[in-house]
Amino acid sequence: MNPLFDNIVKHNLFPVYPLVEFGKYPRIEWKEGQNKHYKKDIEDLGEYVTRISSSGKEVSEILTGYTISLGEESNILVVDLDNHNDGINGVENFKNIVKDLGIKPEDLATLTVSTPRKGYHLYFKYKDGLKTGANGDLGIDLKVTGAIVGGGSVVNVELKEGEDPTRYIQYKTLNKRRRKNKNSFRGKYTVVRDLPIIELPEPLYNWLINTFGAADNTKKKIKKTRSTSSTYFEPVATGSRNVTAFKFLNSITRNNMIQQPENMKAILKMFCNQYMEEPLDDKEINTIVDQVAGYLNPWYCNDKGRVIIGSLMKEFKLNHECYAKGSLIYVYDPNEGFYKTMDKYDLNAWYNDHVKDEDINTNKQKNFRETVLDNIPVVVDTFDFDNNYICCKNGIFDIKNKKIISYDPKYKLDSKFNGNYIEDREEYKIKFENSKFKKFIESIVEPDSVRTLQQIFGLVLCPNSAKVNKCVLLVGDGSNGKSTLFEIMEHMLIDKEEHISRLSVNDIGGEFSLSACEGKRLNVCRDDESRRFSERAFKSLICGEPVAVNRKFQDIKNIRFNLLWIAGFNRLPSTSDKSYGWFRRQLLLVFNHTFGTQDEIDRGVATHLKIIGIDEEIKANEMDIVINWAIDGLIDLIENCDWNVYKSEKMIQDLKEYQEDCDSTVRFFNTCCMKSMGSYVRQGDLYKYYCAWCDEQGIPKQYIPRDAEFRKSIKGNFKIETDKKGGYAVYKDLRYIVQHVNSGVPAEDPSIKRKLKKLKDEIKM
Repeated sequence: MNPLFDNIVKHNLFPVYPLVEFGKYPRIEWKEGQNKHYKKDIEDLGEYVTRISSSGKEVSEILTGYTISLGEESNILVVDLDNHNDGINGVENFKNIVKDLGIKPEDLATLTVSTPRKGYHLYFKYKDGLKTGANGDLGIDLKVTGAIVGGGSVVNVELKEGEDPTRYIQYKTLNKRRRKNKNSFRGKYTVVRDLPIIELPEPLYNWLINTFGAADNTKKKIKKTRSTSSTYFEPVATGSRNVTAFKFLNSITRNNMIQQPENMKAILKMFCNQYMEEPLDDKEINTIVDQVAGYLNPWYCNDKGRVIIGSLMKEFKLNHECYAKGSLIYVYDPNEGFYKTMDKYDLNAWYNDHVKDEDINTNKQKNFRETVLDNIPVVVDTFDFDNNYICCKNGIFDIKNKKIISYDPKYKLDSKFNGNYIEDREEYKIKFENSKFKKFIESIVEPDSVRTLQQIFGLVLCPNSAKVNKCVLLVGDGSNGKSTLFEIMEHMLIDKEEHISRLSVNDIGGEFSLSACEGKRLNVCRDDESRRFSERAFKSLICGEPVAVNRKFQDIKNIRFNLLWIAGFNRLPSTSDKSYGWFRRQLLLVFNHTFGTQDEIDRGVATHLKIIGIDEEIKANEMDIVINWAIDGLIDLIENCDWNVYKSEKMIQDLKEYQEDCDSTVRFFNTCCMKSMGSYVRQGDLYKYYCAWCDEQGIPKQYIPRDAEFRKSIKGNFKIETDKKGGYAVYKDLRYIVQHVNSGVPAEDPSIKRKLKKLKDEIKM
């Protein structure tokens, strides 16, 4: 226990209130029954006291003293003898009064504390009938209620105008530790007579009543209400009720969240009913509320109207259902039924709309943004919501239960789709069969690829990157329907510019590029002219793996993207990653049909008649059909394909050709080798055969992989196992296709022909 409290415990001077940082008044809310310290409370108090500040932070302050609560509860009152600088000496006056009353010095032998101004506090047991008062002419005060600084406390004492500090003993010893205000000194309350507290002598009691008046114990006690501005209001039965009500309401609503008129009326009515004999009627209450509202600054501002950042953050949270993900804030729109993103510019705009012009500056905006981000719930990812629910125009579609449910902020969906779910599935099927959308889909891809395209539309609704691990590559020259398909896909999203990024394959490797994908559902690049993939970043992006995202002037964050990557090419880019895993991540749709006029069809330039404006007709009239067709594709993908997108025979063949174009080892294997149980080929011989084949094909030497890379490709792409036969490393269950050894060799180049013939003779088939 802090030694400061030794005297308190000895004389049972409870309850007490701690003083900190040499203050003279407790830094606490003096509310009935709160913050009072008794013996059991101070046993663990040490050198410091911890409290919660108005901003909600825990503050630790040095314990420098205490005040003692006076009155009936502590059974203590104090006679305060002041030694004023204006010539009035309360100590000498009290001695003369006591002498005149015939009171002996030993009858005043009680606990006595000297004050920093050389006055004294005489402690007596509380006696009913007395009331607090002050007599400046005598320099004697009577303290029956309130609190008084206790012995042992050290406080900062303000000097009065013209007061000489050198007359105080403490000044000489403590002046080197003065505060910045030079018109003050640090003084100590010292116990000078450590004696038991006694009863007031009867003559002194009578003199105190005659001097300060008797307490009116018959007067009705009215409960006092203390506001945050430290003002006490004591309502009366008549006369000043309106003024009292105005002061009360103005005080409790200043810097407080309860500034809505309905709340103010309810609180004021409760106050009037509890404290007034004749409460104000509703008309008077409404008038006072209107008057107070006219004077109020927003509750998140101080009395001068300047913004308090912490309070403004609470105002933001009070009015928004929100969460943070990555570097973005998502705010629920109850009218639309989904969460919309707020970036730094949106937050700055919100901040500017809620503060005075004097508070609009870059530092305060940044402080506000960081405070909001630090104090709202953080969601690492929303995959569970994205992969199970779809926000439509008429509600949320529950994928698992195949039904529409009401909007609810508990579903953290950050995108909404531009169509209604049609609950009558027969009605939907009839509409689809007669739609222009159906005719368009069937005209741009082969019949076997329609199912694949439908599942891709389902991935627009629910990418599920972690399971699907696919990107969509649309390939074909102009006038083949790709642009119309892109238009319809993008129009599936409401606020599409908020949910679609437009990075090309080349852009992915940029330092700040990936930040453009944050908060997006689709990445669409209609005419990607990239020549190479940035494989490493691209694979992480489309697989839903954590990717380091760097925003300018912000910390790098690891973010998992849940988006569908769709790109359109006239010519597919090359890749340095020749692995099977890389090519299996691609959904390749090649558009071979060409749309044009009837004349172009007759001349063989086009294959299908172009319908001008079909994209606008579908977007205007058939988006419900598009969304429901996509939902059916998603359900097919989940229930029948276990998230493995169906690949048509044409897609498999197109992807095989693309892989052969990127990797000569694949083309060589498909052309010159075949699997055959029980057969084997020496690894060295196969590589020699491959090199000769590359010469035959005219592949430059710098593009021919080394033996180790060749073996890795053969084993990885075709799952060929290795073994040893007769001391040689061999490929198991593999043989050559003999007729391809000499095929395609130009007659005018006999050297290559001889090289292949020699190689053929060396290889034992």
